[in-house]
Amino acid sequence: MRSVNFSDDNLAVQWQYLKRNLGELGVLYQFDDFESQAHGIIKRLMQDCVNEEFALQVRAERYEHAPHRLDERQGTYERNFTTTFGTSRI
Repeated sequence: MRSVNFSDDNLAVQWQYLKRNLGELGVLYQFDDFESQAHGIIKRLMQDCVNEEFALQVRAERYEHAPHRLDERQGTYERNFTTTFGTSRI
């Protein structure tokens, strides 16, 4: 049996091997759904972290008008975030 290296720098490669092998077995469709759910969870997690960091820096929640507010939010823009499941836009 071949040894498997699950180090951080090799995890994406191992995930691709797993997907290929599952595709050959005919069960890949279940993991495609898993992968799309993982993208959604990662996107929500990252966006929530960014929103929380903004709230801490500004000292006010989104759309909150507070006298102790330090700054304002000025627009948004998208970024790519790459994980072992692929690239997600946040």
